[in-house]
Amino acid sequence: MTSNGTSESPKLLRRSTTVHSTPAFNPQSPPKPRRLHLLPPPSHHGPAATNPYGTNQHGIQKYHHGFFDPSLAPLRAAYMKIMGMMTIVIVLILWACLPLYWGSFWLELTHSPGLNAWVVNRDPNGLIGQFVTQAMVNSSHGMWDPIPEGHLGWQVVSPSQAGSDQDIEDAVAVHETVWVVLVIQENATAILEEARANGDPSYDPTKVLTWYFSEARNEIATDTIIQELIDYILGLTSARLNTLLAAEYLQQIQGNVTALANLAQAPQTISGPVSITMVNLRPYTDPTALAVELVGSIYLIIVAFIWSNGHAQARMLISPHLRTRSYLILRIVAPLISYLPLSLAFSMISLPFKLPFDGKYSYAGGFFLYWCYCYLAMCALGLAIEAMITLLTPRFAFLFLIPWIITNVSVAQTPFELGAWFYRYGYGFPVFNLAQAVRTILFNTRNALGLNAAVLLSWAGLSLITMPTFTLLMRSLEMRKARKEIREANVARKENVDVDVGYEGGGTLAQEDTASDSDVVERGGKVANGGSLTGV
Repeated sequence: MTSNGTSESPKLLRRSTTVHSTPAFNPQSPPKPRRLHLLPPPSHHGPAATNPYGTNQHGIQKYHHGFFDPSLAPLRAAYMKIMGMMTIVIVLILWACLPLYWGSFWLELTHSPGLNAWVVNRDPNGLIGQFVTQAMVNSSHGMWDPIPEGHLGWQVVSPSQAGSDQDIEDAVAVHETVWVVLVIQENATAILEEARANGDPSYDPTKVLTWYFSEARNEIATDTIIQELIDYILGLTSARLNTLLAAEYLQQIQGNVTALANLAQAPQTISGPVSITMVNLRPYTDPTALAVELVGSIYLIIVAFIWSNGHAQARMLISPHLRTRSYLILRIVAPLISYLPLSLAFSMISLPFKLPFDGKYSYAGGFFLYWCYCYLAMCALGLAIEAMITLLTPRFAFLFLIPWIITNVSVAQTPFELGAWFYRYGYGFPVFNLAQAVRTILFNTRNALGLNAAVLLSWAGLSLITMPTFTLLMRSLEMRKARKEIREANVARKENVDVDVGYEGGGTLAQEDTASDSDVVERGGKVANGGSLTGV
């Protein structure tokens, strides 16, 4: 108390709080109540006092425990459960998908008769034509000694049906109606007999048997199966035929000095009158092309997946604020625009390695066309990922990514003729059609660029239907969830009790919202100036 009898409590309060002068208390005009934010005082005890990194909601200290610490038992159990389930899911995916890829290489020689081959006998009345034709037919029916592990599907085609040499080349390399054509020289037996009789040194054994093939159609099939089987069958056939021809002729000219002298002038007519010429109509000139045909397609899928994953995270910032129409446009336009520089960058990687982009068109035209097909393939492959990531979310997108890669790659390496019948689904898959288009551009194989583009565009079009559909579905669920949360928040707000500061007697309002709680509120809700807390 001061000398004049006034209280010093306002002065004490004024030192720790902000004081505002107010008119005298009027019962009919009470002061406006103010809300207090009641916060618990900070604790200076427990783990946080000794661990500067704090604790989690369960009271477990951060950066403080070993993996097998007993206090981490619930977290460790949750971790093991998640990783165990993830491992099981991946194992099931591998078991379901990888056999498809392994099976594409399984029992290739067993399916080798699916590679059709023609025998065009232009020496039907001669020993050479009959012997070689019968040998090829016997090999197709397993009547060969020794029996080879595999064989081609040989068919005898008349010369009139096969046409000229140019027609045969078109059938093998342009239209790809047949894998191999073996042509027996016209009147081969008569030409050999005449060369022996006249001692013709210009006789060429390599013209007797000529076989045509296109390596660039599929280098795996031609290099590892077709050439090996051809070399085996024709090698044995020509060796046996040469032995037979030599024995018969030597028996005929026994004691004939003139004939023996002619043989001396043309020794090739007796030592090896039948030889083989291989004509590779479309050589696979650059092994680097394998990087863009097959492996590059895998990378293309991965790049599209990475972009889709990043886009899924980025659009979360803006999607809640967009109308549905604007959001759908964003989902469609963003990848279509982004795929342009991505596919161009992917295509330009091949330039320093001098891939033969001039195989069918000019170098510039071939590269531009290659970029176009890379873009179409990225749309076909990437938009499918965009659609599925909407349903699966980035967290579980791998459930689609792994099967998507395996089902595409399994049909792009070996010909369908060397696998089970169901692998023909690849005719309608993106990676196979991209590989076929690349072969056409680089090596001038069968031109199916229009069909390849149609398949790629069909996949992109399908995704442009499924992606908006999935987006509308998920967005409706999100909007429903948001409305539910707003309703729950409104209900909770109505149920909250507002804590206000009022006064029962005269005095001044001593505390603003910005004042420290410890200066205003003590246990029981007492106020320094004798007032009390009243709940409204």
